[in-house]
Amino acid sequence: MYKSTTQNFSVRPGFLAADHYTTQSCAVTNAMGATVDGRKIVKGGTVFPANDATAVGIIVHDVDVTDGDAPAAYIDHGIVYSNRLPVAISGTALPVLKGIILRTYK
Repeated sequence: MYKSTTQNFSVRPGFLAADHYTTQSCAVTNAMGATVDGRKIVKGGTVFPANDATAVGIIVHDVDVTDGDAPAAYIDHGIVYSNRLPVAISGTALPVLKGIILRTYK
């Protein structure tokens, strides 16, 4: 017998505009995290290591840093939807993120 169910998902859509991208490994620190439901999380889409002239990429996935520094990956080449990032890329970070192409999701 067939049973139909409906699920509502409140997950924010991905910020990647294409499935072609390259990543590098890195370590994110506890200080980079924001508190979400009692845990310290570095959100996917966060500019790494800071949203300024030192930027080298964008963190790919959410990383839990509640218990200390954690390994992560950042995109150093790819296309992302700028309006889906958790924080807008600053004017000082834009020129140094040469491998990142920004698009706007419509």
